[in-house]
Amino acid sequence: MDSRHGLVWGVLGGILLAMSMAQAGTYSGGTGEPNNPYQIATAQDLIDLGNEPNDYDKHFILTADIDLDPNLPGGEVFDHALVAPDTDDAKSGFQGEFFTGYLNGQGHSILNLHIEDHDYLGLIGGLSQGTIANLTLESVNINGNNQLGAIAGVSYAGVILYCYSTGRLSGDDYIGGIAGDNRGKITDYSPTVGGVIKACSSECNCSGEESVGGLIGSTTGIVTTCFSKGKVSGRESVGGLVGFNGMKGVVQSCYSSSTVSGYMHVGGLVGYNRSGNVNSSYSIGSVLSSTGDDYLIGGLIGTGAVGINSSFWDMNSSGLSTSYGGIGLTTQEMQVSDTYLNAGWDFLAETENGANEIWFMSENEYPRLWWELLID
Repeated sequence: MDSRHGLVWGVLGGILLAMSMAQAGTYSGGTGEPNNPYQIATAQDLIDLGNEPNDYDKHFILTADIDLDPNLPGGEVFDHALVAPDTDDAKSGFQGEFFTGYLNGQGHSILNLHIEDHDYLGLIGGLSQGTIANLTLESVNINGNNQLGAIAGVSYAGVILYCYSTGRLSGDDYIGGIAGDNRGKITDYSPTVGGVIKACSSECNCSGEESVGGLIGSTTGIVTTCFSKGKVSGRESVGGLVGFNGMKGVVQSCYSSSTVSGYMHVGGLVGYNRSGNVNSSYSIGSVLSSTGDDYLIGGLIGTGAVGINSSFWDMNSSGLSTSYGGIGLTTQEMQVSDTYLNAGWDFLAETENGANEIWFMSENEYPRLWWELLID
């Protein structure tokens, strides 16, 4: 090899070494592949992820709790979603790159996320056919306009599993403790593809104008084995769990104890059920009219009686004896297991109603979801 070739290879070697060192220093470890996901261990790792759209299709894990308190050294109040933010507030709809990868919180928490501004706000602004799992968003404080959720502002055929949130969200339309807007991809052959929110819960206080829910503001996807607590308030389509359950949306085996108030289409579980289905679910929170008028307000469903199956609400605790769908019961009746077994609910240690083991129940208590046994 002559000296010129040696010089060239020396330069190339230096470049390759620098590139490999840069790659090795990406985030707190990992390569982004399924068997070696990028490791997110610090607030800076999260910020770096948000600043690198080319990584939005990669795999990530949290390896530590992350505190984003703006009062901490280097902390800040964000004006956009941390990951996959909307990039043009002047245009309607989501403008930007969607997160399409996989983020596994591994049971860790992101604390004190504070965002003030505009649309599509949350940890993830836009989720599309990606997955967020095993993650807690604790003490969020999100204030904006439309599509606000602790985990995702909007999810297009995405999947959110085993996630939990606390804090407060305030805006205009599409406000939810987990996601503001959960959209399934409707096809000619299947009600939804993706748009699944499963085994999630929220204790957020959510307020807005339209499509406000304790868990989801609006959904045309599937919401299953979830629950919500907290306070929910708005004007129209306001629900303890879901504000608006749209075409082919499914709420399955869920419950809410949220306190709900609004003007119209207000329900303890779902505010407005429009061509959706609500199956084997219940609500026990109080439901109040912001005007004192009970027009289009129900203990379980505010509006939309079609598609409500084997679902109940507590007339005593809700303060309402009417609903556009469901069966109203006394507190005593709501705390008897036969009420649900006779309606076909699938409980632990019984096989007559199936072997999916969805619910369990203690004496003189309301039904709870099987996975709550793992967190008690």
